[in-house]
Amino acid sequence: MPRTKAGSANADLIKFAIAGIDAEIKRLQEQKAELMGGAVKAPSAAPAAAAPARKRRGRKPGPKKGAKTGAQKVVAKKAGAKKAGRKAAVKAAPAAAAKKRKFSAETRKKLSEKAAARWAKARAEKAGQK
Repeated sequence: MPRTKAGSANADLIKFAIAGIDAEIKRLQEQKAELMGGAVKAPSAAPAAAAPARKRRGRKPGPKKGAKTGAQKVVAKKAGAKKAGRKAAVKAAPAAAAKKRKFSAETRKKLSEKAAARWAKARAEKAGQK
């Protein structure tokens, strides 16, 4: 018995499926146009050109992180920085103390009252144990 090619049957099925999908796309485009109140428009060749230009997102423009200002460059030169990546300004000047967190006067007062209450409670417990 001669064998039929399996590829030809699959090719016919694929052609019919593509034809059905194309018909569905056309029907949906017509329905969309009807709902939008306009005529059927052909799909544009360049969809990116039709999109409105948006503002670029990302890093804000400005000096790069770690870039030196004019004054920092002068200090670095005086300190004898031989390499560009070296931080001579930090080496030349004493390290500045890290800024402490700041609380409002009201918050500081509440914190001190709570701490005093804890200390009083601890003293009372200690006195009660003796």
